[in-house]
Amino acid sequence: MDQMKRSSKTKSLVGGFLKNECGQIGIMFALLIIPIVLFLGATIDFSFRQLKENKLQQSVDVALLAALKADTPEIRLANKKEKEKIREKIFRDVFAMNFKNENPISFKFKFKKTSMAVDLKTSVDTMFLNILSMNKLDVTVTSETSFNPGAGLEIVLIFDATGSMRGIISNVKRNAINFTDDLISNLKGKGVDIDNIETKVISYKDYWVDSDPMLESKFYSLPKENKEFSNFINPITAGGGGDLPESALEAIVLAMNSKSSKSKTGVTPNKLIVLWTDIEAIPLADERRSTLQNGLLESANIRWASWYPWYSRSAPNYPSGMPRSLNEMKGLWDKDIKAELLLFYGNGWGGVNFYPWKQMKKWPRTTHIIGNPNSINYSSLIDKISNTISKMTSLRVSH
Repeated sequence: MDQMKRSSKTKSLVGGFLKNECGQIGIMFALLIIPIVLFLGATIDFSFRQLKENKLQQSVDVALLAALKADTPEIRLANKKEKEKIREKIFRDVFAMNFKNENPISFKFKFKKTSMAVDLKTSVDTMFLNILSMNKLDVTVTSETSFNPGAGLEIVLIFDATGSMRGIISNVKRNAINFTDDLISNLKGKGVDIDNIETKVISYKDYWVDSDPMLESKFYSLPKENKEFSNFINPITAGGGGDLPESALEAIVLAMNSKSSKSKTGVTPNKLIVLWTDIEAIPLADERRSTLQNGLLESANIRWASWYPWYSRSAPNYPSGMPRSLNEMKGLWDKDIKAELLLFYGNGWGGVNFYPWKQMKKWPRTTHIIGNPNSINYSSLIDKISNTISKMTSLRVSH
């Protein structure tokens, strides 16, 4: 009997405990659900804010590009302050077409010689955080659009001066006196206004065969020094070269390393390297044997290796500091981010597979034009150079 009473009492105590535990869990869940809901709600609100910010940034970038690229008669005739007011209006008009916001937006504009910046502030309404009296979330966007910075433009014209290149050399010499005037005129037609171009000429042959393998001018300020530029080019004649591959890679490296004395200290100028050739280049030091042995040269054959002076011996006047492989040269090119390479090379002898032009197709900031470099139309040449310069000096956006 006593045992039954004790058992009944135990069940009653356990039941009471269980009821009490369920009550505690219910209270704990109720307390926890509030921060969970707030956390999820805050996540949604901040996600919505981020979407708004992204859309806002895109709209600001588009409006800035439109404002700075605008080139109307009204802008050309306006003074500095008037131009800024006109560009502000263009910005606001284009921005309003691309972005609608229920909350006020404040703009703060900053102008420099070749750039326009805007700081924008607004807010977005919250859906969940208003429980905590956070009715709005601030959104701030900063954007600046500018021309590609640098100390003007440097052009290095490189051409293969061996016998087979008589056509292109004659073409360059014939048009040298008008080259810069024609180029500047073409650029203005594309909306690019450049008054001065520092221009250098490099003609190359073969370090292993020729006594004058590399002819290098100073940088000429064109069109001011057109006469001196023409006087340097006119004596150049096509000839020599020995076997078919020539010292083109060394010429490109010299162009990469060259800098006008008029360039601003500490500022890397925009540089366009233009090269004409109708044949392959001699491989760099560590790859001369392997390139020939692996059949990468269209114009050379391992069976005749003993005939190629660059295969078996060093050149007496070879420049110091040259990269020893194409990969090492690419490493230097990758660091020179403000340089562009425009390559014209022949389609004879299987030109599409010419070494190293085929391998360099994968390099950034290079344009390959395959055809007969001796017969390229002069106006077409100017237009292709102009298109590349236009791309180099295009507007860029930074946040």
